[in-house]
Amino acid sequence: MDKKKCVSFILSLCAQYKNVIFLVMCLAVHFLYMFVFFIMKIYPFAFINLLSTAFYVAFLIFSKDKRSSEMSTVAAYFEILIFALLSETISRNTYGFIFFVLGMIPVIFFLAPSYGNKRFAFQGVGIVTAVLIDKMQLFIPESYFKQTFSALSLHEQHFRFINLLITLFTILYVTFFLQARSGYDAVRT
Repeated sequence: MDKKKCVSFILSLCAQYKNVIFLVMCLAVHFLYMFVFFIMKIYPFAFINLLSTAFYVAFLIFSKDKRSSEMSTVAAYFEILIFALLSETISRNTYGFIFFVLGMIPVIFFLAPSYGNKRFAFQGVGIVTAVLIDKMQLFIPESYFKQTFSALSLHEQHFRFINLLITLFTILYVTFFLQARSGYDAVRT
């Protein structure tokens, strides 16, 4: 097999398993964040990421075929929305977890094609969640999370940037895998 065919085969394989790759990447992000927040002694975030890590392990165990991996991806979408809402509430909308929601609104459309028009409803829930996150700080008194917020404020810009990069990378690789799959299907037919 020549180099071009080998690369094409690898890309098509990645495109075929894009949902599992997405779930593994989400697991990795939550697992790393769990340790970072634990080391930083920001226990609410460490705990939220521990729960998310457990969810992603279950999602991956459940992802046996294309249909179940799409179901796990849809479940992961809603986990991301809830995670971002909780995290931005605790940080008073400063850590950039809203980027995950904004990035997932278009990504869910490509990762769950068998859900058809339901994907538009999923996107609508994502849009509502993004608006809630943006306006959440208006409804929660500043003093409610003051201790946690003061510990977070030292690292605010770093985490915003990291979360922005994670979101952009996710959008790019999902789009890339979609295009690779489309190109591979066109060559096969």
